[in-house]
Amino acid sequence: MKKFILALLPFLLIACASKKGATAFIDGEHTIESWCPPEGDCKFEIMKDKSLIIKTDGTGKLYYLVNDTPGRIVAKYVYIKKSGAYQDDGYREEIIFETDARLSDLVVGNNIKNTKMLFGVHCFCREKAGFYKVNEGTVSYSNETLHLRIPNNIIDQQQINMFTVRLAK
Repeated sequence: MKKFILALLPFLLIACASKKGATAFIDGEHTIESWCPPEGDCKFEIMKDKSLIIKTDGTGKLYYLVNDTPGRIVAKYVYIKKSGAYQDDGYREEIIFETDARLSDLVVGNNIKNTKMLFGVHCFCREKAGFYKVNEGTVSYSNETLHLRIPNNIIDQQQINMFTVRLAK
């Protein structure tokens, strides 16, 4: 048994050693520290080695595709309202944006216009459903915490306009 453990020891040390320059927080659990409307759930996801491609469809509405891109990440914050009694009363909002893998793009004073960011409303709500380019607001990363604030730009629709997420180490 001792020989078996000693034989495995180098593999355990290599597996547990930190990778120089790695962003371990991207793969861990994240803690949403901001308020979430009580009638729904909020979720946060980071997609590693991905980038956003923002496109316009034939009706002039924005949509996005996620593409494989080493060294970039796509972060997505989603609010999903709990459904009621009707088939078409579902409601979801999302904020999705791209940054570099170390989140160094999100320094204090970042001009949000330079960040690929969309705000999406998904519901049975005429003239308001779809994605919108985010041109105003603030986004920053410090002390392993991501902060975002955007203005309420969709009248009578927007539930989330800010969030704070602590990224796991």
